[in-house]
Amino acid sequence: MTGFQAPTCRRRSAVTAVALLCVAVLAGCSPAGTPSESTAPTATVVPGAYLEEFELEVARTATDEDLDLLVRDGQTRMHAAALNDDGQSFRLVRLDFAGDTCSEAPTRLMLLDSTTILITYERIVPYTSCLTSGTTRVDEFRVPPGVEPVGLEVPTTNTHSASQPLTFEAPSVTATTGAVSSSTALADVPSRLATDEESALMTGDKTIPRHPKVVASDSTTFTIARFDALEPCNSVPSELIVLSSTEISVNYRSFSREGGYSDCVPGSVDLAEQFEIPASVAGSVTVSITEETPKAKPIYIEPSTV
Repeated sequence: MTGFQAPTCRRRSAVTAVALLCVAVLAGCSPAGTPSESTAPTATVVPGAYLEEFELEVARTATDEDLDLLVRDGQTRMHAAALNDDGQSFRLVRLDFAGDTCSEAPTRLMLLDSTTILITYERIVPYTSCLTSGTTRVDEFRVPPGVEPVGLEVPTTNTHSASQPLTFEAPSVTATTGAVSSSTALADVPSRLATDEESALMTGDKTIPRHPKVVASDSTTFTIARFDALEPCNSVPSELIVLSSTEISVNYRSFSREGGYSDCVPGSVDLAEQFEIPASVAGSVTVSITEETPKAKPIYIEPSTV
């Protein structure tokens, strides 16, 4: 197969392996398509310390060899990830919209922990009306240092189509020096119904009639109002990601991580969630929202030969 070609023009380079603080030797590998309980990665890393960001560009079209990765046990999958022959990079095969203007491209890769790589995608040309037909594309990524790639889970998430930046003011006294990227897992963040006043703030424009808003903030917290699907197709806060001292992202994960939309019901609800302001941000802070969509099965990096 062809050599590794990483997405070009990174805006912010990855941190060194030292920052990962790997404290254990990894051994073994997982069977293709499934994680291994006995040989799962055991390294301890600083959550979110490894970050790569990329300029948006159309990914290459899948070759026959890439398409073969989508077939496993006689079943065709929508996504697959496999280690390349060099052992230092992997490729992710995925279904994309047809046409360059409708295509999605990776905008960042973050190592959430020793078992999970989160890849964020963004539409190259936002707010474009696209046909449902698509094409299969391939993205190539470097393996973060300090982790065993085979068996790593690779969830993908998409930037929310909010038409305006979300911002709040963080007290300067809370910021720490030498801020780096980080990720904090969110568990059981309570969601409440948005008030009428908060819902009214979500009014958008002709392109997107409604979009999320930061509706409140104080010295320690900020609150996001957003619209969500009804259960069981709703989403919940999953990670609070610090990208820099003035930029954070809140990632939402489908409440039902596996499956599709067959059980969804029409309608939506306006919700509000409160988050703690990370100590490493200060001043005018930009907030982006990303959302994971449910997949039939999780994506795991498979061996180069399966």
